[in-house]
Amino acid sequence: MTCRLQPGDRAASHRRWRGRVWVVLLLTSLALTVSAEEAGAPARSAATSFGQALESADTRSLARHFPTSGRVRLQLDRLVGREHGFYSSQQVVTLLRTFLQEGSVDGFTVIAVEAPTEQFARVDATARITNHKGVTRPATLRLHLERERDRWVVRELREEAP
Repeated sequence: MTCRLQPGDRAASHRRWRGRVWVVLLLTSLALTVSAEEAGAPARSAATSFGQALESADTRSLARHFPTSGRVRLQLDRLVGREHGFYSSQQVVTLLRTFLQEGSVDGFTVIAVEAPTEQFARVDATARITNHKGVTRPATLRLHLERERDRWVVRELREEAP
């Protein structure tokens, strides 16, 4: 005996099927969102700690956020002047120390974290930068972080155009 669906039964079956697909898609997207947030949590924490070191002008703490070997790319017009390029960690700390002797960073806030792998992350942050003349302006900073042994370090630090 063959069971044939009536036109109304077919439409109801199709609606149930579509509803189940939407539920599966929704649950999958929620799981991916939580997973992405969990993956970015250590990078967010490292960036927040870096921002606190900038705000407090604590160059010892700042130094811990840079790699022990290799270079760091800088592009920070307002923070260190037009010193664009690749520098050792020690040079970066010296440039930041020089700026922080007469200028300041305040209100450092992480606004986005992308951690596509367990080794690399990109962090966007906002801050208010006060230069040596006392002029304060908002800035968007982008940090590229990399895992170095058991910690995240800053491999690139640049100011994005407003």
